[in-house]
Amino acid sequence: MLLNCIVSSSFMNLLREKSEVQRIAIKEDFKDEQIHARHIVMDKGGKILLDRGLDIFQHYEMNDTFSFDNHLQKFRPCKAFEVTYMEDNT
Repeated sequence: MLLNCIVSSSFMNLLREKSEVQRIAIKEDFKDEQIHARHIVMDKGGKILLDRGLDIFQHYEMNDTFSFDNHLQKFRPCKAFEVTYMEDNT
């Protein structure tokens, strides 16, 4: 899978390390540092377009030890966003 976004190398190293535990291989390719669009190209040919990138969650209090949304992602409110999947039929 090709992740096309601008992130720090330390973030990508940590993401790769955690993904390998789940047997998910991530290869990043930085083609244009000025690009704002974010998408994921699947190794089987499909493409996922993310209009917000991975910034989909509304603000939540990260220092509240007893807050469910702090520990469980399914309780975090999301911002409005769109995901488009394009299948490559070539």
